[in-house]
Amino acid sequence: MRARDVMSSDVVTVRENVSLLDAVKLLINAGASALPVVDARNGVVGILSEHDVIEHILEGDGAFDLQAHLEAHGALPEVYRRALAGPVASLMTRPAISVTEDTRLKEIADLMVKHRVHNVPVIRDGVVAGMVNRVALVKALLSRPDSTTATGGAATGTLEVDDEQLRHDVVAAVRRLGLPLGGGFDVVARHGVVHLWGSAHNEEDHRAFFAVSAKVRGVSDVHSHMQVMPPRVGGLVR
Repeated sequence: MRARDVMSSDVVTVRENVSLLDAVKLLINAGASALPVVDARNGVVGILSEHDVIEHILEGDGAFDLQAHLEAHGALPEVYRRALAGPVASLMTRPAISVTEDTRLKEIADLMVKHRVHNVPVIRDGVVAGMVNRVALVKALLSRPDSTTATGGAATGTLEVDDEQLRHDVVAAVRRLGLPLGGGFDVVARHGVVHLWGSAHNEEDHRAFFAVSAKVRGVSDVHSHMQVMPPRVGGLVR
């Protein structure tokens, strides 16, 4: 398997001249653990991770007292504003460790271990096309026809379809149902066999995701690793 088979394509990037405060807001709102940092031409020049932010804020000049910050009232103290006012370029990790869509997952895993990173941008024609993280590698490891965690069943499709296209088609078919999807929804496709990941709000929705995936042209088998997780309201399962 290669990067294109597991990468997340809905990647949020941040410009290198943006303030750290704005970048952190983007990081949080995007639900990401890292953001590729790009220049004016959208070329990747670095990466900003949540680890970078924590390290910078808590260890920057030794003046940041997290407990005092959490208990403080009123305006953000000057020392904290200074820590968040600088540009992303002053804090990001550079150069960014990146790969192409054709890079094998073994090579990506080796890069992550060697450089101690959790996310690797995938580059196409000089710009970011996706991201591969450690969770994606684990999903790829478990997305096997003989996986004991999967529930599978024969599907109707028999035509050969490229894995990347098959993944795209299954994702589109599931989203067209308009049913709520929990965090982490993803699809891994291997030689006509698709693996569903994420969570459904109930078993009926789960069966619908499975059924619509099985009907996609080119799908020969479906394995669901999804879990039913009812939505929580006020800390209680609804």
